[in-house]
Amino acid sequence: MRKTLLIALSLFPALALASGYSLPNTNPRDLALSASAVAAQNDSGAAFAMPASLSRLSGPSSRVSVGGVVIFQTWKDPTGAAADVDMDKKLAPIGSLSVAYGGKLSVLGDRAWGVGLGVEPFGGASISWPKDWEGRYRIVEVDRKVFSGVLTGGIEVLPRIRLGGGLVYYYTTEKLTQNVWMAPFAGASAADILNPATWNPALPDAIGTIDAKGGALSFDVSAEVQPLPALPLTIAVDYKHKASQELDGDAEWQNLTPLAQGLGAAGAAPFANMGAGQTLVVPNTLNIGVAYRVIPPLLVTATYTFDRWIEYDEDVFVGDNGARITVPRDYSNGYTIRAGAEYDLGKTFTVRAGLQRDVSGLNEKFYSPTLPDASSWAGSLGATWRHGAFSVDAAVFYAMMDEVTSEDPNPATPGTGLEPQINLPSGPFVPAPEGTFRGTYDISAVVFGLSAGWTPGAGR
Repeated sequence: MRKTLLIALSLFPALALASGYSLPNTNPRDLALSASAVAAQNDSGAAFAMPASLSRLSGPSSRVSVGGVVIFQTWKDPTGAAADVDMDKKLAPIGSLSVAYGGKLSVLGDRAWGVGLGVEPFGGASISWPKDWEGRYRIVEVDRKVFSGVLTGGIEVLPRIRLGGGLVYYYTTEKLTQNVWMAPFAGASAADILNPATWNPALPDAIGTIDAKGGALSFDVSAEVQPLPALPLTIAVDYKHKASQELDGDAEWQNLTPLAQGLGAAGAAPFANMGAGQTLVVPNTLNIGVAYRVIPPLLVTATYTFDRWIEYDEDVFVGDNGARITVPRDYSNGYTIRAGAEYDLGKTFTVRAGLQRDVSGLNEKFYSPTLPDASSWAGSLGATWRHGAFSVDAAVFYAMMDEVTSEDPNPATPGTGLEPQINLPSGPFVPAPEGTFRGTYDISAVVFGLSAGWTPGAGR
């Protein structure tokens, strides 16, 4: 009985959490520069990107934005037995809001200061594979949204030297759905699970869903320096500490066979409807940026981003009945090199462009279609229209990810039913590492945004 339950557990790895992807800064001005403007913040968006820059404000500043993310992903069967499958295209809406205020402290010799409050998306995933695709026993749908809320401030401690920081709160909601092949659970007793003669491939799949949410508090520290008064160069550093979110929710099943229902009623994982919990880590992030005004209308920006994804070594699903499913991920650290330029076309219009290379910490051996992740090239375009203190920004960002191939490390044993994962109801029975599905994945994504801002005292 213990062995049969272990085999049943192995059918359910994809309901463990995946990291998703972390978005670039979705404030349209930052998005148009591929998030390279860490050292060139000039409005309330600095509350998230560079709190030290809040001390540049003179009076109020606010910005609200809307936009969306669309992910494109194609799966190719390396055996050629199945046709290519395109993931369903779904628009995931995003938005952000920030407000800030800056002034001067006369008690400190008119040193500048500023405070800000903001909410914006950190990342997530919007995955919707066809319900009958070959990888449905790994994943069908993922709807994950990771939000970040900040309360930060900055102060000019010395001329041309600004420090900042504050609190960051991450909050995640997610829903994951996958199928489980019910053919081995057609018999009358648990012993029949190991007897292919009792299996019924005509049975409809069971559907497993986990719905969870939770958050965690972290912090941000930042610094901005202008080395020489006559040199239009700014250097900035921002660090956000990791946050370990404890997600709580429920795991539920539909279309279970009587045998699988009996296992669930007995509290046997994974087929019991129960409360469930997982830990999702948002990694430490370090941004080091520079901005240089080459000529009065032309500003160039660059940023190096380091993400400590080595924290993401596994996903662990823990049920209220003590069931524990561990899915190895084995991430290493990742980094991104970003560059951008903006050019003022008079006082009314500004145009922008950006380019970045993101090197993911993904271990392809454990790639999962729940996680549209890979190293990538990305480019962005955008523009601003201004009228006095009011401005409208628009941006589009396109990422082309490197092709990823995931292969089963174990030889197949057709027809035995004793392998750790059954991928195809029609056979052969193909083993797979937990959390993966063999094949080649081509992935790309589009992020776009539009914002309205009001900043009467920017650029102090």
